[in-house]
Amino acid sequence: MICTNCFDAEYKTARTELTVIVNGESHVLRDLDCETCPACGEITFTHAQSLEIDKKRITLEFGLKPLLTFDQLKTLRRVLDMKLEDICDLLHIGRNTYGRWERGEVEITPSMNLLVHSFMEKMPGVRDKVIKND
Repeated sequence: MICTNCFDAEYKTARTELTVIVNGESHVLRDLDCETCPACGEITFTHAQSLEIDKKRITLEFGLKPLLTFDQLKTLRRVLDMKLEDICDLLHIGRNTYGRWERGEVEITPSMNLLVHSFMEKMPGVRDKVIKND
């Protein structure tokens, strides 16, 4: 594909790094595939390359949120004064799923962990009551 910046050369596949912002903090994603123009240095990403970058950013975001424990999930429901049915409706999950998390039978999945963290952060004071700083 010809460079859309200088129109002088064809893009060549190369490697680069990219700084992304996750939760207000800068993080560098290294060793990313990209397309670079040898004439002007323009860098672009194909659709597939962009999807890989998104996957790495999301994985990074999952990893930055501590995995909620069964005690914290119980505390969350108590702090919100919600019945099991209510919190499950809010999260669009089954009662058995949240119940197993609260009983410690299974760990919360990374994607649901991120969703619950995002939910807590939208409610002032809830996160501090659920996740106590040691």
